[in-house]
Amino acid sequence: MKKLRVLICSIWAGSGHNSAGDLYAQILKKDERFEVIRYISPTRFVDSHYSSITKYFPWVYNMIIKYAPTMLSDFITLYAYRLVDESVWLMAKEKPDIVIGTHFSQFQALKIAQRILKINPLSIETFLDYGTKSASEVPYNLYLRPDYSIVFDKSAQDWLSNRMRNNPQYYIYGGHKAREEFTNIVKKYKTKKNAIKHIQDTFNGYPYDQISSEKTTILITSGGGGTVQRVYKLLKKIAQLQKGNLDFLDKYQFFIICGSNKGFYDKIMRIRKIRLSWQNFFPFSWMDAKKYAHLQYASDYPVLYSVAPATMFELLQTKCLPIIVHKLRGGHEKGNADFIVNNNVGKYINRMDQLLLELFTEKRKSEIENYWKNADKIIEEETSRLEEFPEELVKIHDKFKSSKIYDRYKVTASYKFTSRVLIFIFSNLFGFYRFDNWAKQKYKNFKAFVRSKIS
Repeated sequence: MKKLRVLICSIWAGSGHNSAGDLYAQILKKDERFEVIRYISPTRFVDSHYSSITKYFPWVYNMIIKYAPTMLSDFITLYAYRLVDESVWLMAKEKPDIVIGTHFSQFQALKIAQRILKINPLSIETFLDYGTKSASEVPYNLYLRPDYSIVFDKSAQDWLSNRMRNNPQYYIYGGHKAREEFTNIVKKYKTKKNAIKHIQDTFNGYPYDQISSEKTTILITSGGGGTVQRVYKLLKKIAQLQKGNLDFLDKYQFFIICGSNKGFYDKIMRIRKIRLSWQNFFPFSWMDAKKYAHLQYASDYPVLYSVAPATMFELLQTKCLPIIVHKLRGGHEKGNADFIVNNNVGKYINRMDQLLLELFTEKRKSEIENYWKNADKIIEEETSRLEEFPEELVKIHDKFKSSKIYDRYKVTASYKFTSRVLIFIFSNLFGFYRFDNWAKQKYKNFKAFVRSKIS
């Protein structure tokens, strides 16, 4: 039997998109019917712009999430057109039967690449978050839309169906679970007590040699990027409380995820060397999934400044509960926070005074056990859906016909005409884009040649 070649693509725009792609790859690689190609775009400009707007102009970002017209997604695709060149190269090289994307801008570039190459793989887009979506994720152009969409709850499907006017049968209910690194760490250490006792096996030297296995351990993370600086305000409040009550230093310790922000890591290290009230703060720079899994399992519960499904299910797996969401990176994360609260595995606390009270209130054993029980139930339900995904993928591939686009999307004749015009423009821009790049490169070579002759 010929294996189905599945190309799973993701891009840096926060870490959740890559985590989702990794999870799909892990699931499908276990099934002999698939040959999996995992691709993460090295392009960082999407992540850079996403981090900047959510850090400096969050109100603008949330306005876009709430009120953006559908056409905005098409303009974003034009802005990120450099992804098309990469996608053409990738699709020509891999020749996939199925393409799964986890970010709309990259997925739409892949759709343009298919048009340029005149190929028609089954194309599936993943809408990662729970709850309603943003119009910025959905293109006006029919030919940039997915053949099938993966969603995770009914409200997401209803919103997309209403906005895209597509047939409900072209949705797949996906499932979430933690990546293998997180399930493996739980199997390895068995209990959270063992995990914290062995934390120095993974993180050794100063200041990690000061970590105690007897303290309540709180993990603080913002989701990376420039937004990690938002944590500093919380750390100062905690330090101020500890300065007035030194007993807190003996009862609590805080693991702070700094990610790739070395400046923030150095800042915490510098302050903790000179201030007693910062002695129980332990900053961590970027780490791989295996190390992060150990850190989560060694922690009692987290405080999040951003919440994505991938993060949620890693915390559920490592029993790092209750999940306390303090801030959101944008309105698109509200459905994830609601999921946590509605399933009684955590809390959404926006006010700083209430958050501090929650942090320094001792959790009852029965309360924690209830969170763990609810987490097990969610994991079981989501894992069951995820295990059905490979079979579902085979079924829809076998019956898929690329020519049936007007069965998938019920739109007017004028809408169809406009989409044809748009895809013609988008596809033919590629020739201009390649010529422009060629001309720029020739000009650079000419300048270098002239300089060499002059010197």
